Amino acid sequence: MRWFDHEILRHVWTNQAEIAPGVFRSNQPTFARLEQLQRKGLVSVLCLRAATAAPYACMKAHCDRLGLGLNVIPLSARRAPDRDSLLALIAYFRAAQHPFLMHCKSGADRAGLASAVYLLTAGGQDLASAKRMLSLRYLHQSWSRAGVLDRFLEAYGKDGAGRSFEDWVRGAYDPVRLG
Repeated sequence: MRWFDHEILRHVWTNQAEIAPGVFRSNQPTFARLEQLQRKGLVSVLCLRAATAAPYACMKAHCDRLGLGLNVIPLSARRAPDRDSLLALIAYFRAAQHPFLMHCKSGADRAGLASAVYLLTAGGQDLASAKRMLSLRYLHQSWSRAGVLDRFLEAYGKDGAGRSFEDWVRGAYDPVRLG
């Protein structure tokens, strides 16, 4: 995994951040980082990558070894999120034990989207705060194909006036419109 999934880079660099008390986002964590967080109280991990990918097997082994709960809600960095995935995220955030870590491969796009959803739902933050989760600080590049995630949040700002984020997702959100 050190070479196949670029893990070698994650031994020297991370974009891990606490976005709310007991809620962390990150690029794919190494075993050492998970162990460090577990010693500080981490109880679960939310993987935003597909459970069929080889890195998932390593993450599962790491979590099992450390006694951490592992959940998977796969997202795409290059397509508008589907309604079911968004509702699954919201349900997870309501039920999750804290502290927890959510991650994708680079911690830029999928972790940014999930962080924004957390802030809009369980975190009690406004849209401006949520949008900051998709920024260069985390290596998100809005001009790339991942810019669809920015357009997703902008659509909520435009179409969701007066609605909670969850109500907008359930009733008015149209992923086909965003591409």
